[in-house]
Amino acid sequence: MKEFSGRRSVAPSPSPFGGGLGWGSSRIALRNLRHNGFYSVINIVGLAVSLTICIMIMLWIHDEMSYDAFYKKEKQLYQTIVTFNMNNEDLYWKTSSPLMASQAKAEIPGIEDISRVQFGAGGVLKYHDKQTSSLAGIMVDSSFFKMFGFPILEGDARALFMNRNSVILSQTTAKVLFGDESAIGKAVVSQSGGQEYHVAAVIKDMPSNTVFRSDVIFNYEILYQLVGKSYFGWGNLASNTFMLLNPSVDPAQVAKSLSEISNRNMEGFIMTYLLQPLADDHFYDAKGTPTSNLQACRLFSVMVLVLLSIACINYVNLVTARTSRTWKELFVRRMLGAKKINLFLNSMSESALLFVMSLVLATVLLVVFFPFFREISGKDTTFGLFSADTLAMYGITFVAVMILGGIYPAIRLAKTNTGKNGISGKHTKEIFFRRSLVVLQFVSAVVLISGSIIFNKQMQFIRQKDIGYNKDNILQMPVPTNILAHYEAFKSDLLQQPGITGITSSSQNLLNAEAATGWIDKDDKRVMLVNMHVDHDFIPVMDMELVQGENFSGSPADQACFILNETALRQTGIENPVGNPFTFAGVEGTIIGIVKDFNFRSLHMPVGPIILRSPAEQNVLYVRMAPGASQQVLATIEKYWKQYAPEAAFEYYFLDDSFDKLYKSDLRITLLFNLFAFIAILVSCLGLFGLVTYTAETKTKEIGIRKVLGASIAGIVEMLSKEFLILVGIAMLIAFPLAYYWLDKMLQDYAYRINISWWMFALAGIITVVLTLLTVGWKAIRAATANPVKAIKSE
Repeated sequence: MKEFSGRRSVAPSPSPFGGGLGWGSSRIALRNLRHNGFYSVINIVGLAVSLTICIMIMLWIHDEMSYDAFYKKEKQLYQTIVTFNMNNEDLYWKTSSPLMASQAKAEIPGIEDISRVQFGAGGVLKYHDKQTSSLAGIMVDSSFFKMFGFPILEGDARALFMNRNSVILSQTTAKVLFGDESAIGKAVVSQSGGQEYHVAAVIKDMPSNTVFRSDVIFNYEILYQLVGKSYFGWGNLASNTFMLLNPSVDPAQVAKSLSEISNRNMEGFIMTYLLQPLADDHFYDAKGTPTSNLQACRLFSVMVLVLLSIACINYVNLVTARTSRTWKELFVRRMLGAKKINLFLNSMSESALLFVMSLVLATVLLVVFFPFFREISGKDTTFGLFSADTLAMYGITFVAVMILGGIYPAIRLAKTNTGKNGISGKHTKEIFFRRSLVVLQFVSAVVLISGSIIFNKQMQFIRQKDIGYNKDNILQMPVPTNILAHYEAFKSDLLQQPGITGITSSSQNLLNAEAATGWIDKDDKRVMLVNMHVDHDFIPVMDMELVQGENFSGSPADQACFILNETALRQTGIENPVGNPFTFAGVEGTIIGIVKDFNFRSLHMPVGPIILRSPAEQNVLYVRMAPGASQQVLATIEKYWKQYAPEAAFEYYFLDDSFDKLYKSDLRITLLFNLFAFIAILVSCLGLFGLVTYTAETKTKEIGIRKVLGASIAGIVEMLSKEFLILVGIAMLIAFPLAYYWLDKMLQDYAYRINISWWMFALAGIITVVLTLLTVGWKAIRAATANPVKAIKSE
């Protein structure tokens, strides 16, 4: 038997009124969430959906921001920018002379390594009876792999530069051609030129977030064999040049030295070289102007904040609105000794618990919908629950939610003064604060709806714009060597087939014709022209318009004939051009016609000056079909393709589809924006529904009395809805100027863009009002049609 000590020993028990973030606090938080089940569900669902979208957006942004930012010496990698004045305009190009690399490496000590890269060198490769689809490819110098360190899985990358006719394949490409066999030393054949290449190495598939993303890599020196020595001149700005600088070297000083080398070799034509960090390539054009990629990152970063803010506003509004109904509990807890810090920690515990529940639901949604997100975003990103990126984003969103949605309600509850008559204080300030938050929500909603309308209108404008030729019902395909050798016979056979209305060819892809350039001297100035060879059927088959003169005749005399577009004519300042003597690229001839301007590159850029020459270097073939005859024509072309080039893969594209691919990034960003905007508006309406539900509950007795006294259902609905419609009206007055300013700046990225009109904002306003009426009206009608006797008896 224990001796009685004279003191009672009482085991401590957790206070039901909170003692921190322990079990007692969590138990109270659980009880409160269960007691306010309807509002808890609104908060959890709204926050979970917002977290799901926010984490997806952040993964997208992380992938974008890591473009070419993962190399071991990323801070030392630069690419050259060339700027020069042409037609009183400063032009900026990311390409430079193929001769610059070797001379710069020899003369400038601060350059550790330098590599030329020629993009667009892919095509179809074949090995016995196996062949690839069209591959993305590049040509590189021997220092390329040393500079960028792409992993070699098999073979030796140095072998690529011991023989011009060698090639390096990606892991996926090697798998397609050779299966599980070793690829090293095996010969593959290029469809476009019939050239045989021996595999020197296999590299791990390049990540999607690099400018060098390629399936096949060639030796840069193969260009001497493919296009000849004329390609390698100081005036031909045809290759991208990348360099690895010593950390102690000033990039500006290196750029100055590059300029001196160029001007020493350019005979008085001044070119200035600049250096751009490689990691900036994805976000800035040659002039240093932010690209749509950077704008999208900025836009989606703001949307993350908007979505989190909207979800947190819902939480704050509902918590603060319910404060007046919990005064008895607060009063009792304060009378029993609960301190303000206990009330603060209990409220924070409730917010943390709500966040954890939301995060669990968000994780389930992420697992379910992430494949869909990957498909519409075009990203190769993966969702790993325990990956460092995912855990970091969970942590970031937790801190954001606790700051935005947890701290204010906690402070508000802790500071609440209680008395025997309930909560005392300025209720007017509280109401004004909640109304301000609702206005902020709908400012965001109106801006997002306006953005969706205008972005979609811009994309529609691009797809429907008159680009100077008819891109519909045209097949586009690369011309293999065997067909090139019998081009006229192949063309003649096809033109006799039903469904084919025209065939033509060109030296460059019509959608990206800027690789070959030259200039002319005119009145002490130089005009840079894109040089494109076409055959005599090109203008009529592409349905272009000759505004002056005549077309090529198809005779040998065409070799001394030139056709300029309107921009070239304007920039050269030639008067009465037709019949005027003209010299270009060392060829003396005559201007025979002027073609109406047509877009031969992205609509992000204005139409440039171009010169058409004949006969064609048939690199790209175009076949115009009768409407609805595509299947018949494809079968016909494939038949003759196998007859003339049995070893070459038959690969084709629809020109209008290729045109759309130019704007794939813009279309995906617009689609993602629409999706995110829809979710933000949905979460806003969810919060508004919770708020109007609370308002209806607090006015239950008033509604009952009004009905007994003869108030109509319409009058009660108006009473409950009027305040929210006024708030939406205020939000629109704030949102429209903000939306106009922001969207006008976004559209500046396009050389051809829509004019923002008043009706676009009017439509956004109508949509917002309709959504508000649907959200508020349904609950208001239910409250107005409830039994007034039960309403009056309610407590």
